[in-house]
Amino acid sequence: MKTPSVKLALIPLGLVLLALLPKLVAYLSLKNELDHTIKRAQPLVRVSYRSLSTGYDGSITLDGIKASLSQGSEPLRIDEIELTGDSFLFPLRMADIAASHEFPSRLRLRIVGMEIPDLGKLRPPGAAVTSPGLARLQQRTHVTPCSFTDIRQYVGFQHAILTPGRLDLDISYRYDRDAETMEANYSVSRAGIGSLSVLGRISRLPNPPDLTFRVKPALESAEVHHQIDSAYLRDKLLSCAEAAHESPADFVAALILGPDSALARETGWVPNDSLARALAGYLLAPGEITINLHPAPYLLTLPGPPSRPQDWVQLLGMSLSIKGEPVQDLSMRPRGQAASQRAAGGTSPPRPAVSKDEVGARTLTFGYTEVPRRTLDRYIGRAVRVLTRTHAKALTGILKKANANEAQIDNRVLGGHITMYVKLTNMTRAEVYLRSDELDDVPR
Repeated sequence: MKTPSVKLALIPLGLVLLALLPKLVAYLSLKNELDHTIKRAQPLVRVSYRSLSTGYDGSITLDGIKASLSQGSEPLRIDEIELTGDSFLFPLRMADIAASHEFPSRLRLRIVGMEIPDLGKLRPPGAAVTSPGLARLQQRTHVTPCSFTDIRQYVGFQHAILTPGRLDLDISYRYDRDAETMEANYSVSRAGIGSLSVLGRISRLPNPPDLTFRVKPALESAEVHHQIDSAYLRDKLLSCAEAAHESPADFVAALILGPDSALARETGWVPNDSLARALAGYLLAPGEITINLHPAPYLLTLPGPPSRPQDWVQLLGMSLSIKGEPVQDLSMRPRGQAASQRAAGGTSPPRPAVSKDEVGARTLTFGYTEVPRRTLDRYIGRAVRVLTRTHAKALTGILKKANANEAQIDNRVLGGHITMYVKLTNMTRAEVYLRSDELDDVPR
């Protein structure tokens, strides 16, 4: 017969076993399903992994993944893949979630240490490219060296994605069922090359999704941050400048400035002088590019895509900052028009007056505009600049929340974000970064 002390000693052990049971069940169920899926896929792709684990935070982690298209091809290697759900029961509920067509209230996928292979080695030597998608992907890596398209791929991160090396990826979202809104985040980084992150807010998104799209989801706002490694881009520009027997500054000028630039020849559009000089300055001294989007609600109802860059700018509600400095004018002219004006020695004629409803009919400008402090809640997600009684310098960032008492402003700093809470009574001036076609709607 067990003594009371022995019984008491068994209680903690029982609690531990009870806590481990869901984790063990999830592990065995996932491993069995994963191994079965890998076995079924073997005729097309060979996949292996070193270990599988589950966590009490609702995470599922795979380590040491290898995948190859066939025998003899170079494998794709990934150090770690982690999927984290909305509760510790997420690993057990995955099958039920898939069957219900609902998505969890939050989800995060992390891919760490993905080794991007040489695309030519994804298939065995001598094998034909049978995938149109892979063929197009390979073609993108073969552009004219030092062309505008080539430089754009370096700056725009396409080249970094396709270049062999290590890549880290982080995708996550949070869903508010009551408001039917989702905040989604995507970030990718390459050591020694750069990083790209996108934070978007989507509204009118039911759960489960309405596959008939009677009510179309809407992208309310998006915030894009992009940064290229200065040494990575400098080496590219030096190589191109040496090949052209020019200085880096002259090479960049020929690339960006004027109707005879590589940009104008390859795209057919000539950016205005301030935009062109901002782009050229960025290439010579890279920093962070920030793009904020506030798309027009009727964007998805248009019969077709716009044909002019400034139409896209207006429809997307786009604003651009380069190294923290807003670019006020994002307009472009057709190359033929710019060249003929230069040949004639004249300037472009003034635009006729147009109504606000004529999409893309006027050139948009951007800038900080003073707004009444009490109306800040109208500008959630916009770039703001406020002056206060307690700070010598203006506080800038993205307005996350605002009410009758205070405003919450988020600002990016090296290594993350800082959040500032500013009392409205402490503000002496509040400004919002607006398009010129929004100024008439600012309360006075």
